[in-house]
Amino acid sequence: MLGKFFEYIKMSPEEFIEFAKNDPEQAEKLLLDYREHLLKTRAKGSVLAYSAAVNSFLEYYKVPLRIRNKNLRATPEKLDYIPSLEEINLLLSYANIDYKAILGLIAFSGLRPSDVVNLRYKNIMEDIVYDSDKGLYVVKRLPAKIELKQDKTDQWYVTFMGPRCASLVTDYLNYLLRKRGSPLAPNDKLFKQTVGAVIAYWWNLLKRCNLKRDRGIRRLRLYSLRKYFRRAVSRLGEDIAEYLMGHLRGINSLSATYSGLRDLDDTAIEQLRQSFATIVEELEGSSVGTREVLRQVEDLRKQLEQYQQELYRLRKQNELLVKLVEEVFMGLPYEDWSKLIDYANELLYQRTQEELNETLNEAFLEALRLSKQLKKQPKPMPTYTNGGRKHIIVKTEQELLQYLDMGYELVHEFGDGRFLLRAP
Repeated sequence: MLGKFFEYIKMSPEEFIEFAKNDPEQAEKLLLDYREHLLKTRAKGSVLAYSAAVNSFLEYYKVPLRIRNKNLRATPEKLDYIPSLEEINLLLSYANIDYKAILGLIAFSGLRPSDVVNLRYKNIMEDIVYDSDKGLYVVKRLPAKIELKQDKTDQWYVTFMGPRCASLVTDYLNYLLRKRGSPLAPNDKLFKQTVGAVIAYWWNLLKRCNLKRDRGIRRLRLYSLRKYFRRAVSRLGEDIAEYLMGHLRGINSLSATYSGLRDLDDTAIEQLRQSFATIVEELEGSSVGTREVLRQVEDLRKQLEQYQQELYRLRKQNELLVKLVEEVFMGLPYEDWSKLIDYANELLYQRTQEELNETLNEAFLEALRLSKQLKKQPKPMPTYTNGGRKHIIVKTEQELLQYLDMGYELVHEFGDGRFLLRAP
């Protein structure tokens, strides 16, 4: 912005500083001319930004002049068009596997594009893990947590991925795993794209999907996906919605401060996870209702309480048994029997707790599996032979992963989302 200013006045920074000190009246006239030039060539928001850049320069070098923009207010030239879930589904169906994950994180987790391209595996590794036995990335818990430090505000905050968003991310991670040949380290970046590349891909994707970019006074831009997310999470209350958007207002709100969210307290995060789960079905259009999963979780918790009550009853019975045995076998000290019974009870309690935790995780993973099964899978195109080897073209990344598991080799990725594979 400063470069544009010095280009307009045809002076170097040093020359203008000297000119302003020797002839402040002419320097002020030059600033007024530049302001008029900005008003003719730039939108109001840009005029304010360019003026602020020049004023900061003048203030730094203690030049007592400023560009005045009194009563000038920035108003958007166009409003944002908020897409429907059906339009987002259409865009995702045309997007490549890496951009599916990127767009899904913006629309379903509310991340800024700059934060998405800077994501590292450590930001999601607590709930999306690499299973060495299966050789795949799997979802450990839903909604899956994302902890990140924003590029724009330099503040830490938390948001989540529902079943569908987590599925898009794990599909991409498993695709990346096969290309790399090794799992990601905690500090490895998930994506290689820049923000500019994502924006350029977005405009091209709209053309491929035959979706209009401009709709009267409204425009369907990449940021519109964040507004879709904001509208969905508004049902949780303004403070929570602003927090999940990563806005400073939400991060520094009283509710975030005193609940522990601002400090990433585990208890506060778990409460927010449960709140987020109640809107996932509406947000993502997931085939498996999250409310049903939460109901099963609540049933398991009640069952755990019943087990604990039963253990307490058994402990009391064991105490009576110890007294009885002590009367019969006078030579054995009571303390030894008490330690033995306490040890047995502790083992029983731990076993029960482990089984319930395993059942809880299986419920979430089963929900994710059913969600994938209920999605329609397009059939691959017919095979053909080239040089004695069978080849096949598939249209979706999910089919790509299936054929790679069968030993097929990726030969070429077409620009329209198709993949050419060679048989083993």
